[in-house]
Amino acid sequence: MAAIGGFPSYRNDSTLYASDGTSWRPDITVEYHTHDGFTLWGTDRDGYLVHRRFMGYTVSEAKFMFRRALVEGDLA
Repeated sequence: MAAIGGFPSYRNDSTLYASDGTSWRPDITVEYHTHDGFTLWGTDRDGYLVHRRFMGYTVSEAKFMFRRALVEGDLA
């Protein structure tokens, strides 16, 4: 998935592991916004595309929180 509007994006395809032992590759993509913050997009363990908007965080901090939310199932 590419960023919308030609803004830069990058991917992190690291494998996540749920507490029940299942694993998946979330395919996280960053969509930067010109006016404020950015949105992280990724797939949850059921394969659904989910997203969360971040403002005031670095990309590294946001990805850490987003990956934790994916594992815990807090994005559905």
